[in-house]
Amino acid sequence: MDENKRERIVNLVVYQGNKFIKELLREIKLPIGSTEKEFRINIQKSLDAGKLTERDIEEWLDRVEGWGDQHVYVYRVQVRKNMISKYRDASQFARLMKAASKDKLINRSHVNLMPEKRILTLIQHSGQRIRFVWHESLAWKKRREEKDFDKYDKELGSRIYYQAYLEQWGRGVASFEWRFDLSLMAVFIPRRISEDYEFHRDQIVNTVKGVLKALSDWAPLFIAKAIFALDDKANAEHPIDPTQRILRSTKTNFETPGGVVVIESTRSLSE
Repeated sequence: MDENKRERIVNLVVYQGNKFIKELLREIKLPIGSTEKEFRINIQKSLDAGKLTERDIEEWLDRVEGWGDQHVYVYRVQVRKNMISKYRDASQFARLMKAASKDKLINRSHVNLMPEKRILTLIQHSGQRIRFVWHESLAWKKRREEKDFDKYDKELGSRIYYQAYLEQWGRGVASFEWRFDLSLMAVFIPRRISEDYEFHRDQIVNTVKGVLKALSDWAPLFIAKAIFALDDKANAEHPIDPTQRILRSTKTNFETPGGVVVIESTRSLSE
């Protein structure tokens, strides 16, 4: 693997946080470590040895990247069954995307995508859902005082003091998702102080409507109703053993202009 590409992949993995890194390495039965330095070394070695693949990382990123700290808009959608079947079918969906000049984005490899600005980079498709993904590069410098040093400069005739910063970067994710079985759609936008949520929501909605022509009417859904719908779906799947539910929620945030209300379960899933 190209060294620069490997470095970008390792940085992207480390950016997700220790808890999720441990989950990834534990799933594939690889050495984990306890510090960021050890994580980096183990990930690099695993990539070089072929024990950890780009596909492994992409599947893991789909589960953890960006989720949880997002502004969400939920919609109820009504689409004719014959149109849903077209969207579900991979070959028919590919033809629709080709007509919209988006076919190269379908289920593409995305672990190495790092555009400077937020752009549509990926369209994920399966028989259960359609997901549009916008990626963007997030770069910053982290102060490392322990690496500071000073030295005498003969040319200037004075002592020069150097302050050290560690260059770091990650990746921001915004997305649209349509779950066929729930007849629900949602727009997910990263929560940031400077984010214009409505502007980016409208951009995402207009992009999706321009590609998925059958989606002409989206009815906003109150988040409380969406939570009840998801909970009903989870109960219908496994009414006896809650630990086996595919859909479950243990924490919910309700945001208002005056603040955020967090409702969190204190009971175990088995109760």
